[in-house]
Amino acid sequence: MYRRSPKLHPSSVTDRETSLLRLLGLSQHDIRWRNIRLGIYGVLGCGEAIFLFISAITMNLATLRGARILHNDMLHHIFRAPMPTETTSVKHGLVYMFVQRLYIPTSRQLRRIESTTRSPIYIHFSETLTGATSIRAYGSVDKFIDESNKRVDMNNMSTFAATLTSCWLSIRLEFLGYCIIFVNAMYAVIARKTLSPGVAGLTLSYAMTITRTLNNLIRATTQLETNIVSVERCLEYTQTPLEALWHKPEAQPVAEWPQKGCIAFNGYSTRYREGLDLALWHKPEAQPVAEWPQKGCIAFNGYSTRYREGLDLVLKEISFDITAGHRVGVVGRTGAGKSSLTLALFRLIESAGGSIAIDGVDISTIGLYDLRSRITIIPQDPVLFTGTLRLNLDPFEKHSDADIWQALELAHLKEFVDSLDEGLSHPVSEGGDNLSVGQKQLICLARALLRKSKIIVLDEATAAVDIETDELIQRTIRTEFNDCTIVTIAHRLNTILDYDRVVVMSKGQIAEYDSPQELLNNPLSIFHSMAKDSGHI
Repeated sequence: MYRRSPKLHPSSVTDRETSLLRLLGLSQHDIRWRNIRLGIYGVLGCGEAIFLFISAITMNLATLRGARILHNDMLHHIFRAPMPTETTSVKHGLVYMFVQRLYIPTSRQLRRIESTTRSPIYIHFSETLTGATSIRAYGSVDKFIDESNKRVDMNNMSTFAATLTSCWLSIRLEFLGYCIIFVNAMYAVIARKTLSPGVAGLTLSYAMTITRTLNNLIRATTQLETNIVSVERCLEYTQTPLEALWHKPEAQPVAEWPQKGCIAFNGYSTRYREGLDLALWHKPEAQPVAEWPQKGCIAFNGYSTRYREGLDLVLKEISFDITAGHRVGVVGRTGAGKSSLTLALFRLIESAGGSIAIDGVDISTIGLYDLRSRITIIPQDPVLFTGTLRLNLDPFEKHSDADIWQALELAHLKEFVDSLDEGLSHPVSEGGDNLSVGQKQLICLARALLRKSKIIVLDEATAAVDIETDELIQRTIRTEFNDCTIVTIAHRLNTILDYDRVVVMSKGQIAEYDSPQELLNNPLSIFHSMAKDSGHI
């Protein structure tokens, strides 16, 4: 028969718990404090988890934001360039700091050298890839391979040295860690009569933990200081000098000026000189009008320039005028200063004396964007971007498809684009490698037709194309740009024989400036000798 067990009185349960606590050597007070400590430990653990979560998110967001700002600042300057808790192991920490101070300077310098020697490898590889056809044609493959191997070996030397310094640090950190554990173990053996086994084990456990933590701390600190070299190099780019202002504010004073009437002379000097024009009654605004230039007159007034401070002048007191709507060819031997004239017109190099005026406006007084957006250039090496044909023809999306197709027709590209399956959405590879040289140059011509600038610069635009493409480009220039001012850096003299004027450059100066017919009729002219050498007379 089932027998019901008798119920225990609460006092008997309490007595049993008390007996158990006495057996374990604990009291009710100890139990209460143990629970409090467990609660505090749990709160601290939760707090640590929350803190680590917040710090991880903050660190990632701050790192991304800092990297983005640094990257954008670096790109801006490149594109706009002229050309711990107190511990008892203080002594051990000092030893770690001593090792760190020995390692960091060497590691940082090696990382800087490794970073510096890595860039030439990429540059040489890119140049080799671009000129692979010419390198094979001239039999210079072995020469370029040897040069690449030299640059790789130079980089590997610094990389190998950096790896050895890392091994040096690892050996010494591990040795110091084992020394700390050995000292704690010896102390536990010597003080075994006064030190309980639990405390001795806890001491060894914490010694191993602290050693590992100090190792990680030293490694993280040294890696931070070593890798900061990359940030240092980015900061060097952000210190690159900038060009002149992209947009210049209006120089016209406010309507209420002057409001007070204060006058200050700050080191002012002046002189009288014969031949000066009358002072302007109204200071022109630095911001040109929307229709500027309306005519396309260009005037070089004693203009001089150099590529960099301390170098010789490449243009020396150039003075000549280009009438609006005229076509002017610029010729000369290699190094005569033809391309420098183009760079000066776009202010890629700044004036060292004199000025250039377009429709009476000194180009040094306006913003670079306001200047360069009003002039169109068709370069010798056509520039195409990865994307579509539409992107390369109208990168700022200012024109309709009808205007684009009309420009393609005038540039003799309509049939070619019609034959493509994607039409204007046809993909263009990097540098336009999937197009011929002639097609790329005609795309640049169509781009110039869309811009409708009053001043067109042709920097030997047909030097690298075949005769047929050259004829197409010249025909379009004569018919579609007949009301524009055209400045042509000529490689083939036959392309400028019907121009209005020819500028003959020599050693950075103007040697001759006249019509092609007059220069050809003068047997003593440089242009006559150049035409004779090229077989045109």
